[in-house]
Formats: sequence, structure tokens, C-alpha cells
Amino acid sequence: MDERAVALAESTLRRSLASLDGLPVPTLAALRGRHRSLPRWRALIAPLATAAVVLVAALAVGQGLALWRADRSSSVAATASPSPTLPDQRYLDTDGYRFTITLINDPVYGPSTTAPYAVSAMLGLGVRCEWTRTGPDVAKATDLWGTTDTAAPTGGSGAMPRGAQGNRTNGVPAAAVNGSRATMVCGIDDETGRHGVVIDLSLGADGQTVRSLALSRWSGILGDTSAIAPCTGKAGSAQLIAAFVSTAADVASWVENAAYPDAPQLRNSAFRTAYAPTAPIYVCYFSGSWAPSTPLPPPGHTYEPVEYNRARYFVDASGNVVMPTTIGSTTPSAFLPIVRPGGRF
Repeated sequence: MDERAVALAESTLRRSLASLDGLPVPTLAALRGRHRSLPRWRALIAPLATAAVVLVAALAVGQGLALWRADRSSSVAATASPSPTLPDQRYLDTDGYRFTITLINDPVYGPSTTAPYAVSAMLGLGVRCEWTRTGPDVAKATDLWGTTDTAAPTGGSGAMPRGAQGNRTNGVPAAAVNGSRATMVCGIDDETGRHGVVIDLSLGADGQTVRSLALSRWSGILGDTSAIAPCTGKAGSAQLIAAFVSTAADVASWVENAAYPDAPQLRNSAFRTAYAPTAPIYVCYFSGSWAPSTPLPPPGHTYEPVEYNRARYFVDASGNVVMPTTIGSTTPSAFLPIVRPGGRF
């Protein structure tokens, strides 16, 4: 084998080692210098044999490095905590409607905005509620938006034929945020009742980052879902519209109004004398028609008629209705607001 053939073999060998992590491979000339005392044929074969050994070793080392890198990458991928891709849209079919909820990231939303629709307790976050009527036509439907305690009409009153669509985008109400959660209601009030979805956002430790979005059916009853069953049917055929869970101590303070000097100052209500302070008491609001017993007006006088269409009942854990039961109205003359127990009765 002549020198040119050896050089060609060396060049080919080096190109095959180009990707092996920079492992040093001595030149044939350097190896030949170490064996000048050998016969010519041995001087030619010895470098090639050495190079072959180096090649085999380098390939083994290179393969080992590649496997080590692959194992390390797999291990890192398995133990790392990748940032989850948060869902920004959900939909739910309920009661003849499809509700689609989308989270909107826009700096227009915030607590100091001048646009009423954009007032939001969470910076840069709005919530769009879209709906499609999938059931039969209804003659009248009104949009509802708010919290589980208060869902107020927001316009759009009118007929809702099958296939009709609508949408509304609002900021997150301050009353909706409670620690690591923000809970809102989007719904429709039609001739068959109230229908909609509860929008539940799970928040990060900063109270501003949304970790997850979930929807559940809203039956139109405000308040606490755990109070619905204890309240149902306690006012006969009247419709349950709100139900709250409280305690005997809290209801006693609320009913007795001891904190307000101008209040009736009732003392020792049944909630204080007949129940343990932590005993559950359910506060139930109904819509219906009540005719109170009123005295006849004096001769020559008339009483302004009042439509008593709302009532508030108290129910204990045994299902007993506890007095006082209050009737009122949705009109200003005898207004009975739907409120969670606390504050002024």
C-alpha cells in the first residue's frame, strides 16, 4: 500500500469521526513516528490497526454518549413541570340553551375603567357569555348576569325563537372573587323560569392568574346549592328563587338587629334560645302570591294595594319552618330584597 492510499484511508476515517464529541484521534504521521524502527510492512499495518481500534472505541464512546443524552433528556422531561395550557373556552347545553363561555384577555378590563361593562376585579380579564336557543321558541327571554347571590337582568328582553343567538361580555364582579375562586352566573330568564351556567374560575396565589375554567348547570336559584333541597316545597306551590346556608347564631343577630340603634331591637328570638349557635339554618326565598290579613281602612279611606309576591322562610336541619316568616314584594312599597343573612334585616 503506497503513501497516497494510506492518506486516503486516514482522510476517510477522520470524516467518519467528525460527529463524535471532539474525541482526539492521533494522526497516522504521529503514530508512524513512534514506530520508525519497524519494518516497512509492519509500519504500514500498525497505524491502520491502531486507527481501527481507535475507531471502534470512539464509536462505542459516541454511542454511549448518545444513549446517556437520550436518557438524561427523557429523565428531565419526565420530572419537569411544564406550564399547562389553560382552557379559555367551555360550553354547556342545558334547559334548551347552549351557553359558551370565553375568557377575554384585554387591558381595557380593570377596577378603574370608565366603561361600565369593563369594570373587573381581575386586571385585564373579561368574560364573554354567548348563548343559542336550541329548544322550542319562547315568547319572552331576558339576559341575566352576576354572582350566585345576585343575577340581575342586563337587557335583551324579547322573544327567543329556536336558533336565536346572543352574547354579552363583562368584567369579573368584585363580589364573585373569594380567595382562590371567582364564581359568576350567566343565564336567561324566560317564560319557563331561569336557566344558565355557573362559571367557576380557579385562581393562582396572586389572585389574578386563572388556573382553570369550569361550567356547571345553574337552575336559576340564587345562593347555595346545598340549601336548595332543605328549602324546596316549604312554601307550598310557591317557586323557590334563592336559598342560603347560615347558622342559628348568625340568623339570630340578623333577625334581632341588635347592631342597629334604629331597628326594632327584638331580643331572644327562637334562633338564640332553641338552637345551638352552630346549628344550620336555611334561609329560603320564594316567588308567589300572598294575601296578608289587613284591617279594613277607616271610612272614606282606601289602602294602596300591595302585590305581595315574595316571601322569606327559615328552615332548620329537621325541616321545620321557624318563625318569623316574612312576606314582601318586588315593588318599592313593600320591597323584600334577596340577601344573604347578615347586615340589616
